[in-house]
Amino acid sequence: MHTVLVARKALVGALVALAVLAGALFIAASKASASRSQCSENTVCVWEQPNYEGRFSWWPEENWGCHTHVTNTPIRSTWNRTFWGVRYGGFGVFGGGSAISNFGPVYGEICWPE
Repeated sequence: MHTVLVARKALVGALVALAVLAGALFIAASKASASRSQCSENTVCVWEQPNYEGRFSWWPEENWGCHTHVTNTPIRSTWNRTFWGVRYGGFGVFGGGSAISNFGPVYGEICWPE
């Protein structure tokens, strides 16, 4: 009988250890999400949701002109990591380095230099 109690305690201890390990792995797992860190230097970046979340598009600084963003319409967050002014649809022109986490929604083309 003593052997059965020791075996049960060992089994319960092992299950608790597995549960703690599984919980730690779940907490440590990175969650897939958009963020401002996606935007590299010398680019214009847009997100479809406030706070730099949702679908994300970007264009390099040397790719001047107008660009569509149909894959993430409407735009609600932007970061202009260039030195140029950028026009976001009919919303207005924002200077280089500007970041806006909650505006719009903005529809239309993104154009620079302005």
